[in-house]
Amino acid sequence: GDNRSVTNKRGGRATRFIRGTPSGLSQMTKLSRVLPVRTEILIAQPGLSKAARTADQSIVVAATLTYLKETVGLDVRLICSP
Repeated sequence: GDNRSVTNKRGGRATRFIRGTPSGLSQMTKLSRVLPVRTEILIAQPGLSKAARTADQSIVVAATLTYLKETVGLDVRLICSP
């Protein structure tokens, strides 16, 4: 089930962190100045079926992947249903 509402609440306040904390992110930012950083983007779309994807869905996926590649320079992994 979807437990995002539980996972994303800390101290009664909503947060966008699925894993980690703002202080942990701050610590990683400080370390990134002296250590190499490997960045990746993963998009999870379990409602999207790779086998049954429509032409319109393929266009949207391709546009999204191209936009991210051109704007942030990263390849993106798309995770979907078989």
